[in-house]
Parts: sequence; C-alpha cells; structure tokens
Amino acid sequence: MTVADLPAPALDPEGLWRGPWPDASDPAPDLRRLGARERAHLLACVAEWTGACPVPAIQMGGELLLRALAEALAGEPIGRALGIEPPAGLTLRRAALLRERDELLHRARAARPEWRTASARRAATLIHAALDRYRANVWPRERGREAAPAAEPAASFWRICRLEAGGGPKAVGSERIAQIFELADGPAERPEQLDLL
Repeated sequence: MTVADLPAPALDPEGLWRGPWPDASDPAPDLRRLGARERAHLLACVAEWTGACPVPAIQMGGELLLRALAEALAGEPIGRALGIEPPAGLTLRRAALLRERDELLHRARAARPEWRTASARRAATLIHAALDRYRANVWPRERGREAAPAAEPAASFWRICRLEAGGGPKAVGSERIAQIFELADGPAERPEQLDLL
C-alpha cells in the first residue's frame, strides 16, 4: 500500500490532502499550525518512507499507519484504526494505568513470603486487607510525600494510592485482585492448592 492507494476523503474528492512530498531542504513544519489534511499527508509520507527501512517491524509499522489512515478516511476514528483505542472505550491511557496498578499489586505480592507462596485467592484476600489498612491508617499521613517509602509492600501501596488519587483505577476488592493474580499465575498450582494424601 502507498499514499497513492489511499482513498480520497469524501469531503475532499480531489484528494487535496495529499500535498507535495517533503524533502531535506524543506523547513520542519510547525505541528501546532498543521490542519487535519496536512497532518494526514505528513503521516502518510512517514508511513511510506518506512517501507524503505530494512527492519521488518518498522516496515510493518508503516503499513499499519497507512491502513489506519485509509480507515480514518473512511470514517473510522484514528485511535480505533490504529488499534490503540478499542471499540469498548478503553483508552490507551486507561490501559496503561490498569497495567501499572496490576504491576504494583504483583510487586506487593512478591514482597512477603506468605503472599508470594499463597494461592491467588488467598494472596488477594491478604493484600486487599493490608491495602485497606494502609489506605485508612498510613496514606492520610503519607499522601504529601514526594517519593514512595523504600520498603515493600508500603512502596507499592503508596504508589497505588497515589495512582488512585490522580484519577487512576482503584484496586477494587479481593475478587478483582485475585483475577489479576490468576491471570499471571496460569495453571501452576501453589503448595496450599495441592491435595494432601
């Protein structure tokens, strides 16, 4: 696929959004002043130029961008066309915040042997109770700190509370925490899950 293969947008039947190809002697554009047509052209140029790159992943990125531009011209929101904003409404920012929260919960779990070796459900119950105690008793004093405490699990709990205070996802309930741990644990059994003979 090339820039020439992209369909002309319905509101621009002559394809006027496709400007001349930039070259090395052109000054860098002021992105704040570019309209939608100029931005689409610039992205199409970048996408097509990646086709000359010898790195297959970069070539695939260019192909993805060209296809996304074609879908955007057909009316699909660009975020969805790129696959970074799923139709269900989970934004890229929200997905990153959820991942950060989940990683903090895993870090907290790894901090204590009794949590680390417990089943996902048992660890989730223990961590949820500890996090609730931290929120109620420690976080009100610690919320003004510039940096997290050094020791775990307090460091992860502080970061989770800070994430929540900034509008991030809440670590809601031991059931949800257990699901997060079960996804990571996979089919491996913990010692307390083994049937004793």
